[in-house]
Amino acid sequence: MSNRLEVQGYINKLIDEENGMPLKPDDLLEDAGLDSLGLVFFFNELDFKYRLLKGIKSDDVHEVFNPSKTTLNSLVNSCMTKGKK
Repeated sequence: MSNRLEVQGYINKLIDEENGMPLKPDDLLEDAGLDSLGLVFFFNELDFKYRLLKGIKSDDVHEVFNPSKTTLNSLVNSCMTKGKK
């Protein structure tokens, strides 16, 4: 099981791979500057590692993880919660 700093580092690594700006804990996902394709790749990788999207319908992903409302802290919390199952 990963700790919070490892998950945060992994998320920022994914953001960097998509040419985005790293996030601080209270930053919104939209602050990373990922384009729509970058967000698709980003969430695909998080889902692969942490099963982040398990139980979420594909049409609902944007509502659940809206970039203008989702902070790095909330993403880390979701990854750690989903990753336990």
